[in-house]
Amino acid sequence: MIRALLCLLLAPLLLAAQSSDHARYQKCTAQVKQNAAAAFSAGLDWVDQGGGVAARHCAALALSAMGKHEAAAELFLEAAEEAANGKGVQLAGMSMTPKLNAALFSQAGHSYVLANIPGKAIDPFTQALEFLPLASPASAVMMADRAQALAMMGNLEAAFTDLTVAIGIVPSNTDVLLLRASAARQTGRLEIAEDDLNALLALREDLATAWMEKGKLALTKNEPTAARKSLMRAIELDDGGDTADAARYLLEELVLGEGAKP
Repeated sequence: MIRALLCLLLAPLLLAAQSSDHARYQKCTAQVKQNAAAAFSAGLDWVDQGGGVAARHCAALALSAMGKHEAAAELFLEAAEEAANGKGVQLAGMSMTPKLNAALFSQAGHSYVLANIPGKAIDPFTQALEFLPLASPASAVMMADRAQALAMMGNLEAAFTDLTVAIGIVPSNTDVLLLRASAARQTGRLEIAEDDLNALLALREDLATAWMEKGKLALTKNEPTAARKSLMRAIELDDGGDTADAARYLLEELVLGEGAKP
């Protein structure tokens, strides 16, 4: 999930429409991969010269590449708000669409999540939703992103609500199914959690995180045999990975008779 967020954040949006601005934006974002610090400096210089949304976006991409996610979030948010208000857009030769507006706010939200400041991610994700068609796959994914931030804050009821709406739109989305199964388990909706996991594993039987969650659900239901089977499957599918390590820890607790519940 984190790797996917990083890929999204480092993807340039090709915002500039006029040829000179387009070329400068492409040059700046290409430099992010080669020398992020230099790209950040170039982006800030461009901001001072009136580069507007494109300049701020490139500087934010550079900060993301350097792992400075909170600072990146602030710049992504500035760019998003500037674009949404139409300020500086024409001067910078920008061609904005609702989809790009949503992407800018989404990148701000994801950066706050990566900075482990989920409370600040809620508003950007909510603002992103305002630019997306209702009941669209894109809006469902955005609601799932907001739900993840809510869950990080401990607001599992609100997360479950967002995920339930999202599943109604994209019932076969494996990420959404996994997130709601976890939220359902943690809020005591064990039948829903089991149904989501069964649907998920019917789509992706080889998904280690799904078996890990199935093991947690079995522990919650005090079913040690089923938990052991699911956790061992997670280890088998993700041998050497983080999911396998977490599953192995729970399995050791189970074997030791501590019966630790997640």
